[in-house]
Amino acid sequence: MAFAIPLIILNMFGGLIAGVGLLFLGEWSLVLLGIGWMILSPFAISIAMLPAMAFMPLADWAMRRESLPMLIAASIPNVLWTYFLVAASSIYIFSMVASLPEAGFFHWLWAYALVTAPWSFLARKDAEAGNDAGATVSFFVQIGAIAMIVACWLEPSDTDMERLAYWFLPVLGLGLVAQLLLVWVDTRTRRHEF
Repeated sequence: MAFAIPLIILNMFGGLIAGVGLLFLGEWSLVLLGIGWMILSPFAISIAMLPAMAFMPLADWAMRRESLPMLIAASIPNVLWTYFLVAASSIYIFSMVASLPEAGFFHWLWAYALVTAPWSFLARKDAEAGNDAGATVSFFVQIGAIAMIVACWLEPSDTDMERLAYWFLPVLGLGLVAQLLLVWVDTRTRRHEF
């Protein structure tokens, strides 16, 4: 619980502090582009996630048939595609902001907000629809973005995508393992409910 409070504060005020700081630095275009990204990215990501939905009828069929192996087989591509989109978008967006000339603390904090905003929004919408799986993705995106901030702080001159991926992907890999374990536990629980 002690770890959650700083994360909540960072999520609530990080983007606001970074945006105001960047405006004082004269980075108006970065702030406006970032606001545009935060507004449009949930829609773009939702469209990009459509290929994973192709497996949902198979998962529904497997659940009705009480076929645990088929249910797991239908769920894995969905989870892998989601994590691929998370990794690609997060590393790309963060590296684009962090590699700007004169990038510093406010840029890194703004990059954190840009990376986490769409996934947090989508996780909240999923939770409203009764699906709590998005919260796991969102949590590990936040931890991974913090890892990328640490990477930039340790070596501000080296903020290329490969180095940031080195810091982000292990955290996201833990999230993938946790997500697959949750899918397995959920399917085992549902199997006993049949």
